[in-house]
Amino acid sequence: MVYSNLPVMANRFSGDIMLGSAKENLESTRILFVDDSRLMRYAARQFLRNRYDVVTASDGEEAWRLIAKDPNIQLVFTDLMMPVMDGQDLIRNVRASDDPKIRDLPILVVTGNDETRARKLALQHGATDLIRKPFSANDLTDSARKHLVRPEVSVGRLPFVEREDVPKPSAEHSRLDTNPDEFLKQLQQTHSFHLRRGLPLALIHVRLDDFQSLYFGMGQHWAESALRNVGRYLEDQIRTEDVVCRSHLSAFSLILLATDRAGAWILANRLRRRLNGARIRFPGKSISISVSVAVQIPKLENPKSPKRLLVEGLAQLDQQFLARY
Repeated sequence: MVYSNLPVMANRFSGDIMLGSAKENLESTRILFVDDSRLMRYAARQFLRNRYDVVTASDGEEAWRLIAKDPNIQLVFTDLMMPVMDGQDLIRNVRASDDPKIRDLPILVVTGNDETRARKLALQHGATDLIRKPFSANDLTDSARKHLVRPEVSVGRLPFVEREDVPKPSAEHSRLDTNPDEFLKQLQQTHSFHLRRGLPLALIHVRLDDFQSLYFGMGQHWAESALRNVGRYLEDQIRTEDVVCRSHLSAFSLILLATDRAGAWILANRLRRRLNGARIRFPGKSISISVSVAVQIPKLENPKSPKRLLVEGLAQLDQQFLARY
Protein backbone atom coordinates (compact mmCIF):
# COMPACT_ATOMS: atom_id res chain seq x y z
CA MET A 1 0.00 0.00 0.00
CA VAL A 2 1.33 3.42 -0.92
CA TYR A 3 0.37 6.93 0.12
CA SER A 4 -0.39 8.30 -3.36
CA ASN A 5 -4.12 7.55 -3.28
CA LEU A 6 -4.76 8.35 0.37
CA PRO A 7 -7.03 11.30 1.19
CA VAL A 8 -5.53 14.53 2.45
CA MET A 9 -6.85 15.66 5.82
CA ALA A 10 -7.44 19.06 4.28
CA ASN A 11 -9.37 20.58 7.15
CA ARG A 12 -6.75 19.73 9.73
CA PHE A 13 -5.29 23.11 8.91
CA SER A 14 -7.60 25.73 7.46
CA GLY A 15 -5.73 28.58 5.81
CA ASP A 16 -2.90 29.27 8.22
CA ILE A 17 -4.81 28.19 11.34
CA MET A 18 -4.44 24.79 12.99
CA LEU A 19 -7.98 23.66 13.70
CA GLY A 20 -8.11 19.95 14.38
CA SER A 21 -9.50 17.12 12.30
CA ALA A 22 -12.12 17.53 9.63
CA LYS A 23 -15.36 18.94 10.98
CA GLU A 24 -17.56 16.30 12.50
CA ASN A 25 -21.33 16.35 12.63
CA LEU A 26 -21.53 16.10 16.42
CA GLU A 27 -23.62 19.12 17.32
CA SER A 28 -25.95 16.90 19.36
CA THR A 29 -23.09 15.75 21.59
CA ARG A 30 -23.04 17.95 24.68
CA ILE A 31 -19.81 18.66 26.55
CA LEU A 32 -19.43 20.43 29.90
CA PHE A 33 -16.32 22.57 30.45
CA VAL A 34 -15.63 23.63 34.04
CA ASP A 35 -13.14 26.36 34.97
CA ASP A 36 -13.24 29.45 37.17
CA SER A 37 -11.36 31.43 34.51
CA ARG A 38 -13.63 33.30 32.13
CA LEU A 39 -10.88 33.24 29.47
CA MET A 40 -10.55 29.44 29.68
CA ARG A 41 -14.32 28.99 29.37
CA TYR A 42 -14.43 31.35 26.39
CA ALA A 43 -11.52 29.56 24.72
CA ALA A 44 -13.14 26.16 25.24
CA ARG A 45 -16.37 27.34 23.62
CA GLN A 46 -14.47 28.73 20.64
CA PHE A 47 -12.37 25.59 20.22
CA LEU A 48 -15.23 23.09 20.57
CA ARG A 49 -18.33 24.84 19.22
CA ASN A 50 -17.97 23.67 15.61
CA ARG A 51 -18.07 20.05 16.73
CA TYR A 52 -20.04 19.91 19.97
CA ASP A 53 -22.77 21.56 21.98
CA VAL A 54 -20.75 23.21 24.77
CA VAL A 55 -22.05 24.26 28.19
CA THR A 56 -19.81 25.80 30.85
CA ALA A 57 -19.64 26.15 34.62
CA SER A 58 -17.43 28.35 36.81
CA ASP A 59 -16.96 25.92 39.70
CA GLY A 60 -17.59 22.33 40.71
CA GLU A 61 -20.86 23.03 42.47
CA GLU A 62 -22.41 24.65 39.41
CA ALA A 63 -21.07 21.81 37.28
CA TRP A 64 -22.56 19.16 39.58
CA ARG A 65 -25.99 20.82 39.35
CA LEU A 66 -25.78 20.82 35.55
CA ILE A 67 -24.72 17.17 35.42
CA ALA A 68 -27.51 16.13 37.76
CA LYS A 69 -30.26 17.81 35.76
CA ASP A 70 -28.99 17.46 32.17
CA PRO A 71 -28.91 13.86 30.90
CA ASN A 72 -27.46 15.00 27.55
CA ILE A 73 -24.02 15.83 28.95
CA GLN A 74 -21.73 13.13 27.62
CA LEU A 75 -18.25 14.33 28.64
CA VAL A 76 -16.73 16.70 31.22
CA PHE A 77 -13.58 18.81 31.06
CA THR A 78 -12.66 20.21 34.46
CA ASP A 79 -10.00 22.30 36.13
CA LEU A 80 -8.90 21.24 39.62
CA MET A 81 -8.30 24.48 41.52
CA MET A 82 -11.69 26.24 41.77
CA PRO A 83 -13.72 28.00 44.48
CA VAL A 84 -16.87 26.64 46.18
CA MET A 85 -16.30 23.05 44.98
CA ASP A 86 -12.99 22.08 43.40
CA GLY A 87 -12.37 19.57 40.64
CA GLN A 88 -11.41 16.77 43.03
CA ASP A 89 -14.79 16.94 44.80
CA LEU A 90 -16.59 17.11 41.47
CA ILE A 91 -14.87 13.91 40.32
CA ARG A 92 -15.75 12.17 43.61
CA ASN A 93 -19.40 13.22 43.33
CA VAL A 94 -19.68 11.95 39.76
CA ARG A 95 -18.05 8.60 40.53
CA ALA A 96 -20.23 8.13 43.62
CA SER A 97 -23.51 8.84 41.79
CA ASP A 98 -26.31 6.27 41.94
CA ASP A 99 -27.08 7.00 38.28
CA PRO A 100 -24.84 4.75 36.14
CA LYS A 101 -24.95 7.19 33.23
CA ILE A 102 -23.53 9.96 35.44
CA ARG A 103 -21.14 7.63 37.21
CA ASP A 104 -19.59 6.53 33.89
CA LEU A 105 -19.13 10.01 32.39
CA PRO A 106 -15.64 10.57 30.93
CA ILE A 107 -13.92 13.24 33.05
CA LEU A 108 -10.88 14.92 31.48
CA VAL A 109 -8.83 16.99 33.91
CA VAL A 110 -7.10 20.11 32.58
CA THR A 111 -4.01 20.61 34.72
CA GLY A 112 -0.54 22.14 34.74
CA ASN A 113 2.67 20.13 34.71
CA ASP A 114 3.57 21.50 38.15
CA GLU A 115 0.47 19.99 39.77
CA THR A 116 1.96 16.51 40.11
CA ARG A 117 0.27 15.55 43.38
CA ALA A 118 -3.10 16.94 42.27
CA ARG A 119 -2.93 14.97 39.00
CA LYS A 120 -2.25 11.71 40.84
CA LEU A 121 -5.07 12.41 43.27
CA ALA A 122 -7.48 13.16 40.43
CA LEU A 123 -6.68 9.83 38.79
CA GLN A 124 -7.18 8.05 42.11
CA HIS A 125 -10.59 9.69 42.45
CA GLY A 126 -11.58 8.45 39.00
CA ALA A 127 -10.50 10.99 36.37
CA THR A 128 -10.49 9.43 32.90
CA ASP A 129 -7.52 11.29 31.46
CA LEU A 130 -5.33 14.37 31.85
CA ILE A 131 -4.84 17.33 29.51
CA ARG A 132 -1.79 19.50 30.02
CA LYS A 133 -1.81 23.28 30.18
CA PRO A 134 -1.45 25.30 28.10
CA PHE A 135 -4.03 23.46 26.01
CA SER A 136 -4.68 24.11 22.33
CA ALA A 137 -7.76 23.62 20.17
CA ASN A 138 -6.41 20.25 19.08
CA ASP A 139 -5.82 19.14 22.67
CA LEU A 140 -9.52 19.57 23.44
CA THR A 141 -11.03 18.27 20.20
CA ASP A 142 -8.73 15.25 19.93
CA SER A 143 -9.28 14.29 23.58
CA ALA A 144 -13.03 14.64 23.25
CA ARG A 145 -13.10 12.53 20.12
CA LYS A 146 -10.95 9.87 21.79
CA HIS A 147 -13.18 9.47 24.83
CA LEU A 148 -16.62 9.84 23.28
CA VAL A 149 -17.96 6.47 22.24
CA ARG A 150 -19.34 7.21 18.79
CA PRO A 151 -18.50 4.22 16.58
CA GLU A 152 -20.41 5.58 13.61
CA VAL A 153 -18.21 8.69 13.42
CA SER A 154 -14.90 8.65 11.57
CA VAL A 155 -12.08 9.87 13.76
CA GLY A 156 -10.00 11.13 10.85
CA ARG A 157 -7.43 8.38 10.49
CA LEU A 158 -6.22 7.10 7.18
CA PRO A 159 -7.70 3.77 6.13
CA PHE A 160 -6.13 0.61 7.49
CA VAL A 161 -5.35 -2.12 5.01
CA GLU A 162 -5.03 -5.51 6.67
CA ARG A 163 -1.86 -7.30 5.64
CA GLU A 164 -0.67 -10.59 6.98
CA ASP A 165 2.95 -9.82 6.04
CA VAL A 166 3.19 -6.56 8.01
CA PRO A 167 3.75 -6.70 11.79
CA LYS A 168 1.57 -4.62 14.08
CA PRO A 169 3.18 -2.35 16.66
CA SER A 170 3.79 -4.27 19.87
CA ALA A 171 2.57 -1.49 22.13
CA GLU A 172 0.16 1.45 22.06
CA HIS A 173 0.08 3.23 18.68
CA SER A 174 0.60 6.70 20.11
CA ARG A 175 4.09 7.27 21.49
CA LEU A 176 4.20 11.03 21.40
CA ASP A 177 5.76 11.32 24.85
CA THR A 178 8.29 8.52 24.62
CA ASN A 179 12.05 8.73 24.21
CA PRO A 180 14.50 7.65 21.48
CA ASP A 181 14.96 4.24 23.13
CA GLU A 182 11.34 3.35 22.36
CA PHE A 183 11.77 4.43 18.75
CA LEU A 184 14.96 2.37 18.41
CA LYS A 185 13.16 -0.68 19.81
CA GLN A 186 10.31 -0.29 17.32
CA LEU A 187 12.72 0.30 14.45
CA GLN A 188 14.79 -2.78 15.34
CA GLN A 189 11.73 -5.04 15.25
CA THR A 190 10.34 -3.54 12.07
CA HIS A 191 13.67 -3.36 10.25
CA SER A 192 14.47 -7.01 10.98
CA PHE A 193 11.06 -8.11 9.72
CA HIS A 194 11.44 -6.19 6.46
CA LEU A 195 14.96 -7.51 5.93
CA ARG A 196 13.77 -11.11 6.24
CA ARG A 197 10.95 -10.59 3.77
CA GLY A 198 12.62 -8.19 1.38
CA LEU A 199 9.92 -5.54 1.88
CA PRO A 200 10.58 -1.83 1.33
CA LEU A 201 10.78 0.31 4.45
CA ALA A 202 10.74 4.08 4.76
CA LEU A 203 11.35 6.53 7.58
CA ILE A 204 10.26 10.15 7.78
CA HIS A 205 11.74 12.51 10.37
CA VAL A 206 9.92 15.72 11.30
CA ARG A 207 11.43 18.39 13.54
CA LEU A 208 9.69 21.41 15.03
CA ASP A 209 12.27 24.08 14.15
CA ASP A 210 10.67 26.56 16.55
CA PHE A 211 11.06 24.31 19.61
CA GLN A 212 14.18 26.00 20.99
CA SER A 213 12.88 29.53 20.51
CA LEU A 214 9.57 28.58 22.14
CA TYR A 215 11.39 26.85 25.00
CA PHE A 216 13.57 29.84 25.86
CA GLY A 217 11.09 32.54 24.84
CA MET A 218 7.87 31.22 26.36
CA GLY A 219 8.85 28.27 28.54
CA GLN A 220 9.02 24.49 28.41
CA HIS A 221 5.25 23.99 28.72
CA TRP A 222 4.54 26.03 25.60
CA ALA A 223 7.26 24.30 23.58
CA GLU A 224 6.04 20.86 24.64
CA SER A 225 2.43 21.74 23.86
CA ALA A 226 3.34 22.95 20.36
CA LEU A 227 5.34 19.78 19.74
CA ARG A 228 2.47 17.65 21.03
CA ASN A 229 0.14 19.23 18.49
CA VAL A 230 2.55 18.47 15.67
CA GLY A 231 2.72 14.86 16.85
CA ARG A 232 -1.03 14.51 16.89
CA TYR A 233 -1.23 15.85 13.36
CA LEU A 234 1.34 13.28 12.26
CA GLU A 235 -0.71 10.51 13.84
CA ASP A 236 -3.74 11.59 11.84
CA GLN A 237 -1.79 11.45 8.59
CA ILE A 238 -0.39 7.92 8.80
CA ARG A 239 -2.00 4.52 8.37
CA THR A 240 -2.97 2.50 11.41
CA GLU A 241 -0.16 0.00 10.89
CA ASP A 242 2.52 2.71 10.77
CA VAL A 243 4.20 4.16 13.87
CA VAL A 244 5.12 7.65 15.03
CA CYS A 245 7.52 8.08 17.97
CA ARG A 246 9.23 11.02 19.58
CA SER A 247 12.82 10.32 18.62
CA HIS A 248 14.50 13.54 19.74
CA LEU A 249 13.86 16.50 22.03
CA SER A 250 12.21 18.41 19.17
CA ALA A 251 11.50 15.71 16.56
CA PHE A 252 9.28 12.78 15.66
CA SER A 253 10.14 9.85 13.45
CA LEU A 254 7.64 7.88 11.38
CA ILE A 255 8.13 4.22 10.52
CA LEU A 256 6.22 3.48 7.30
CA LEU A 257 5.76 -0.24 6.85
CA ALA A 258 6.04 -1.72 3.34
CA THR A 259 6.42 1.76 1.83
CA ASP A 260 8.77 2.62 -1.03
CA ARG A 261 10.65 5.86 -1.70
CA ALA A 262 7.94 7.35 -3.95
CA GLY A 263 5.22 6.77 -1.38
CA ALA A 264 7.35 8.23 1.41
CA TRP A 265 8.07 11.39 -0.58
CA ILE A 266 4.38 11.90 -1.32
CA LEU A 267 3.61 11.88 2.39
CA ALA A 268 6.69 13.96 3.29
CA ASN A 269 5.81 16.71 0.82
CA ARG A 270 2.25 16.75 2.10
CA LEU A 271 3.48 17.16 5.68
CA ARG A 272 5.89 19.92 4.70
CA ARG A 273 3.19 21.89 2.87
CA ARG A 274 0.61 21.59 5.60
CA LEU A 275 2.81 22.18 8.65
CA ASN A 276 5.04 25.05 7.55
CA GLY A 277 3.30 28.32 8.34
CA ALA A 278 0.48 26.67 10.28
CA ARG A 279 -0.67 28.31 13.49
CA ILE A 280 -1.55 26.51 16.70
CA ARG A 281 -4.42 28.12 18.58
CA PHE A 282 -4.19 28.52 22.35
CA PRO A 283 -6.43 30.55 24.67
CA GLY A 284 -5.66 34.19 23.94
CA LYS A 285 -2.90 33.60 21.39
CA SER A 286 -1.73 31.56 18.43
CA ILE A 287 1.76 30.35 17.51
CA SER A 288 3.14 30.05 13.98
CA ILE A 289 5.35 27.03 13.39
CA SER A 290 7.90 25.79 10.90
CA VAL A 291 9.26 22.28 10.43
CA SER A 292 12.01 20.37 8.68
CA VAL A 293 11.08 17.05 7.04
CA ALA A 294 13.51 14.35 5.88
CA VAL A 295 12.93 11.03 4.10
CA GLN A 296 15.21 8.08 4.83
CA ILE A 297 15.20 4.73 2.98
CA PRO A 298 17.18 2.01 4.81
CA LYS A 299 19.21 -0.15 2.42
CA LEU A 300 18.20 -3.78 2.76
CA GLU A 301 21.37 -5.03 1.06
CA ASN A 302 23.60 -3.12 3.50
CA PRO A 303 21.70 -2.92 6.78
CA LYS A 304 22.71 -0.45 9.49
CA SER A 305 21.91 -0.46 13.18
CA PRO A 306 18.77 1.40 14.28
CA LYS A 307 20.89 3.87 16.23
CA ARG A 308 22.99 4.67 13.13
CA LEU A 309 19.82 5.11 11.06
CA LEU A 310 18.41 7.56 13.60
CA VAL A 311 21.65 9.55 13.78
CA GLU A 312 21.77 9.84 9.99
CA GLY A 313 18.08 10.74 9.76
CA LEU A 314 18.40 13.54 12.32
CA ALA A 315 21.50 14.77 10.47
CA GLN A 316 19.36 15.13 7.34
CA LEU A 317 17.05 17.42 9.32
CA ASP A 318 20.03 19.58 10.27
CA GLN A 319 21.07 19.82 6.61
CA GLN A 320 17.58 20.85 5.52
CA PHE A 321 17.36 23.49 8.25
CA LEU A 322 20.75 24.98 7.32
CA ALA A 323 19.85 24.97 3.63
CA ARG A 324 16.69 27.00 4.33
CA TYR A 325 18.38 29.55 6.55
